[in-house]
Amino acid sequence: TAKSHYSQDAPHRLTLTTGDAIIIKGETENWYFGYKKDDRHQQGIFPKSYVVIVDAIRSSDGWKIRRSPIVEEITTILIEWQSHLLTYYLSDKQKFMKIQEKMLNLIKLRQQLLSGNLPTDEFRELKLKATEQIDTGNNMLSLDMVVRDDAGNIIDFGLISTTQLYELHCKAVERIKQSTTNGANGGTSTTARNRSSKNYQSISHNFLVTLNSVQCKFVDDMELLFTLYAMESKEGNQTPQIYQLTENYFVPWMKGDTYKDKKMLFTDLSTEDMNRSKIFLVAFMVRMGAMEARDPDAQPPKGLKGLFEAPRRESSTSTQSLVIDQLRRPFGVAILDLTPIKDNPHTFNDCAEMSIHTNEKECLESFLKRCLLNRDQLSSDGRSISVSVEKVDGDIKQIKDDYSHIERNLTFARKMGFPEVILPGDVRNDLYLTLMGADLGKSLKSLWTDNNIEICVSVCTDKGEIVPNSISKGGGASLENEYKSVIYTKDDRPKWNETIKIVLPIENFKHCHVKFLFKNRHSQEAKDKANKPFALAHVKLMDADETAIQQGEHSLAVYKIDKKADIGSMLHNYIDLPTENSQANALPEKPSAPGFAFMPKDSFIVKTNLCSTRLTQDAQLLSLLNWQSNPSQLVHSLENLLQVQPSEMVKFYQDILDTLFNIFCEYPEHEKLVFKCIIRLIDIVSNPKYRLFESVLDVYIKEGFSATLAYRKLIDIVRLKIFETVHYSEDATDSQLFSVLKYLQYIMKFTIQSRILFMNVAQLNDQAEFDSLIEGLLLAFNQLISKQGKVLLKSKGAVLKYLHVVASDLIKVYDPIKLR
Repeated sequence: TAKSHYSQDAPHRLTLTTGDAIIIKGETENWYFGYKKDDRHQQGIFPKSYVVIVDAIRSSDGWKIRRSPIVEEITTILIEWQSHLLTYYLSDKQKFMKIQEKMLNLIKLRQQLLSGNLPTDEFRELKLKATEQIDTGNNMLSLDMVVRDDAGNIIDFGLISTTQLYELHCKAVERIKQSTTNGANGGTSTTARNRSSKNYQSISHNFLVTLNSVQCKFVDDMELLFTLYAMESKEGNQTPQIYQLTENYFVPWMKGDTYKDKKMLFTDLSTEDMNRSKIFLVAFMVRMGAMEARDPDAQPPKGLKGLFEAPRRESSTSTQSLVIDQLRRPFGVAILDLTPIKDNPHTFNDCAEMSIHTNEKECLESFLKRCLLNRDQLSSDGRSISVSVEKVDGDIKQIKDDYSHIERNLTFARKMGFPEVILPGDVRNDLYLTLMGADLGKSLKSLWTDNNIEICVSVCTDKGEIVPNSISKGGGASLENEYKSVIYTKDDRPKWNETIKIVLPIENFKHCHVKFLFKNRHSQEAKDKANKPFALAHVKLMDADETAIQQGEHSLAVYKIDKKADIGSMLHNYIDLPTENSQANALPEKPSAPGFAFMPKDSFIVKTNLCSTRLTQDAQLLSLLNWQSNPSQLVHSLENLLQVQPSEMVKFYQDILDTLFNIFCEYPEHEKLVFKCIIRLIDIVSNPKYRLFESVLDVYIKEGFSATLAYRKLIDIVRLKIFETVHYSEDATDSQLFSVLKYLQYIMKFTIQSRILFMNVAQLNDQAEFDSLIEGLLLAFNQLISKQGKVLLKSKGAVLKYLHVVASDLIKVYDPIKLR
């Protein structure tokens, strides 16, 4: 099919018009030879780039393009509606206009569906819009209703049960009713949007940013740290809350270099994030060079030109010599409001300019917040960063599959938190560490005069050895052995608010800590070389109970380093010292170690944010996951699990299920308590807040579940619970039984999958025994439903609601003839 016009005044060329169907008879590397389907006499050659190959089938009339089922349905519907349109034109002009509008909408949708260039998600979205137009139009014309599934596919009645068909029929009636009400103006109704979001709308939102150029003169090299910030408005005149959403994306900008079309992807934003009042793209700009910035337009002093062209060069005979290593100094920030793009992503296609605002004295984040709060008063001096921004939806794999212009090896910056759903296989172990600020002016004031404090951060083992390649500045950055902070001059209470990422294997967390060395930097090389670190702080990554470091701020104890001490010989003297001020101040005597003295009046604040699917900060959850190390506390651990916050449990959902089913099969005496915990886990994903985790549970049952013996216990527990409630409970209370039976669908999925796994592993002829178990369970269902009176109505309703679903799964392991 021709996707664009082609006409060339040359021999043997075939002129093409967009949409022409062409039969290809031969080809070379870049050309096709063929003829138009409607005119065999028009033959010739044409470039391959002007056509798209489509499937075709041979019919009695020749070749016919194979269309997708939805395109064929639209074609049939348009032909059918055409005959009704003339009738309404003569009898009911208002209905005629409505049907005509729907037909025009379907024609447009058909054209889009035929384009062949749609991402998978967009095709599905268009399909749902088309099926909504068809269903509401058929209803308007009093034609037969088409029963569909939630994806818009027509149901094959031969493949489903009568109860399923009835349920789908009721859903279709309700859907058409809502569509007719909400979509009366011919637009996309709420129902269509809900159907789309429930099944296909991406659970993760992302921004693809392309760095085009930087319009700013640099004398020194620069570091550009791109990230996303959110602003949340408060009621009344309260100051809006401003906070960082994603980790940084690191772009080194060497003077004279160009990074045309440098792409960066900010991922994992949730629907809640996208509903924030404002979202900003921010670039922190850090200058790499001497302590004092130089005018980019100024000429270097005569005789010193070579020095100023090479910031790393050794010092000369000049009285103001340069430092050997480059210092990280603040330069400024650049800001772009992404709110219009997130709210109307299809209307933004052009480049945007991020105006650069410079400030070399104030903490960059403090300066950023001041700029955001007073952005109406900001002015531009012409310096800016040019970027293009595109909002893309889906997880990383889906994005790379659906958006062909995104490189497969594109690096990305993740949200400093979890996405809405933690999918199976999404293993993450990121610890974000923020250097907040320090108060070092009380006890350490006599140690320096300039107050140009730099922090050197490193990850060390319990022997004091630095762990290589364990620190990252963010997405796009290579791993480093240590991190050096930005230097703010003449400040004994500096604030940094710089965030880095600690990257360690899970097994190393237990034996590692983060060390912070404080050093005063000078602009003159001789003084700078003579300065050693004057203080130290450290924080352990795992507590004594083997839970990971807790979220939030930590006030760390600061230890003065003896000037005369050899730091190299005291690598691990400090390791046993208290890490936090609260711990050190609680001791009867001031803690110390050879070469280190505690400074009770000083403090250093860091903030930690752990995003891990393997490490937990909850001691109760950890005790269950590690139950084999202390089996005597198993009952206590199971009982405590019922009190763990759902937000922590969903991060380890599959690990908890694995643990529970292992205990379930090993310890019969605890099976009722374990079953209660399993029901608790299923209950969590039925909560609207965690509803998207249902997909995780479904995938776990199909791919991760491995308890081959669980089916017997599950059947017995459910059967006995029904039997005891129906026959022995005097008041026959509904609440306890209903709390189990409302999840009958998932209980039976676990049961059936367990039986399938057992049959694949064991070569036993025990089908008769299993049939007896199932028949006992079905008898219990029958006794419950047959119980007279108005008692247990909710439990009866739960059984009736899910019985057809259970039956459709049960035929995998039970004789369908017996089931009938």
